[in-house]
Amino acid sequence: ADIYRVAAIKTHHPHPHGREYPTIEDVGTEKDWGAREIHRGMILLRNPLDAIPSFHNYLYEVEQQLDGHSTRAPVEEWIKWRDTPGDIQCVRYQTMGYHDGDIVRAMQPSDAPNGANWFWKDCAKYCGMEKECEFWTLERSGGQQCLLKKNKGDYHEVFDVDSDYREGNYHMDCIFQTNFVQELRFWERFVAFWMAHFQKEDRIIMSYEGFTGQDTGADASVKLADFLRKGESGLDVVETEQVPCVWEKVVNYRKTSNPVLDIAKMAGYGMYNFDEPQQDSRRRLQAAPISYDRTQLRTDGISKTMDPSDPASHRTGNKIRPYTQQQLDSTVAMLERIIKNYPDETELVDICNSYVEQVKSRQAED
Repeated sequence: ADIYRVAAIKTHHPHPHGREYPTIEDVGTEKDWGAREIHRGMILLRNPLDAIPSFHNYLYEVEQQLDGHSTRAPVEEWIKWRDTPGDIQCVRYQTMGYHDGDIVRAMQPSDAPNGANWFWKDCAKYCGMEKECEFWTLERSGGQQCLLKKNKGDYHEVFDVDSDYREGNYHMDCIFQTNFVQELRFWERFVAFWMAHFQKEDRIIMSYEGFTGQDTGADASVKLADFLRKGESGLDVVETEQVPCVWEKVVNYRKTSNPVLDIAKMAGYGMYNFDEPQQDSRRRLQAAPISYDRTQLRTDGISKTMDPSDPASHRTGNKIRPYTQQQLDSTVAMLERIIKNYPDETELVDICNSYVEQVKSRQAED
């Protein structure tokens, strides 16, 4: 495909299942998918308690050789995968010195899991479970404490192998490494990568729930259209008053109360057929002309009962996905860490705060 003639490229980078970001040496080769030519982007987020099960459903469909977006994995398969150890390893610095920092918690050798002495992976694990911990230091002599720290300062090199240190950054992988814990880390890493990659004026942050929600989707689409107009992409964006109609037709097309589909039916394009392959229904209906204005679309006749955690999903099967209290707590800690790291990013903070409230309202499994 001609990567220089597309309107947008979707990527999950830096998730391991996403595309690798091309290096300068990759430009012009088969590894070059155009990312280096894109200077603006939309960061689309979804509540991790819904996004991670959705990813597992995808893995299940691949494993069972099922059609994509067709089937939710059975609950027992979800729990098994959720609690299976992942394949990303906990790491530490390859140095012998230590960094200054504010001590969040100092733990004695008697506090170690074996009650006698600390191993670096145990110290790293406790940092991963401590909300305020940003890095850890393990003393290999003296008090032999495991020190959980924040606000990293100056580094002090140590050359004596009998009195050196072990250190590492906060990593969720250093907690018991289940697939769920790994995916939480990938969610956080995704945010950090793209926040750093695009300047504030060159990115827009949106939530999946807001973009697909009955009461918020049209307004979110207007916001996206405004963002697209400001770029030098050559995109021909429809007028603002037409945007809600586009949203109704492209995103909300499966709703029986959708007024756009009413006009499509009148024009001879039919209605959504749940027995027809979804892509066929979608293409047929999207071929219908757009002829509604904004005031006609935002009526009380439009349903407002959609489940915000799973709007318009095509998958069949049980939606329930249980979590342990520790998993819920880890999710809240990750989201609060993002809020702390980006206090001036109002869009991101508001989305993460809404997710924190949703996670805290979830009931843990017995």
